Amino acid sequence: MRYWAAIAILTTACGSAPLENAVDYDLRIPEGTPPDAGWPVIVAVHGLRGNGPGTCDTWEEIAAQEGYLLVCPSFNDAEKYWQFNHGEVEAIDSMLAEVAETHPLDLPIYLTGISAGGRFTHRYTFKYPERVRAAAVVADASDQDYEPAALEVPLFWAMGAKDENFIPLLQPLLDDLEAEGFQVESYVDPEVGHAWSEPILERAIAVFSRTP
Repeated sequence: MRYWAAIAILTTACGSAPLENAVDYDLRIPEGTPPDAGWPVIVAVHGLRGNGPGTCDTWEEIAAQEGYLLVCPSFNDAEKYWQFNHGEVEAIDSMLAEVAETHPLDLPIYLTGISAGGRFTHRYTFKYPERVRAAAVVADASDQDYEPAALEVPLFWAMGAKDENFIPLLQPLLDDLEAEGFQVESYVDPEVGHAWSEPILERAIAVFSRTP
């Protein structure tokens, strides 16, 4: 079953710290009329060597069922590892501004990502908590500095039990976050490794839906 009124791959330029090339992003818009406040927005970020269309394909069914507009940027090429130093932050702002020209948006965003995209989600949420309503981090266990307001952002952390490089790091990270006072839920999927899974998506969207 298709849930989308429109599927598009769009391009936007960044702001003052541009990427080498314009940023492509996939935009998926739910069917029907937007809520009075506008569409709630999920920004979903791929991992290294991933892309926006693939990430939107992963999220599209569950996001549409719950009535979320979905924006999935394509940040990197096959060789470049990216984080915060190639204009990705500015690209998020530009993409949302461009989408808002034609579709009403209910901001702040719900942010999620996997692997390098999970690390981006982690860093962006901790540095710009006023822009994120809730965050779902998948397959990342890095240590990041945070702004005090980040303590108010609901967090969901997920990982596959077969993710041998990262799973040993998860519980120490969760212990540290809880000790700092973060609102964090977690889930380990016993069936997967370094990947999304249906149970992870379901739990992530549940956290988003509980954070209006």
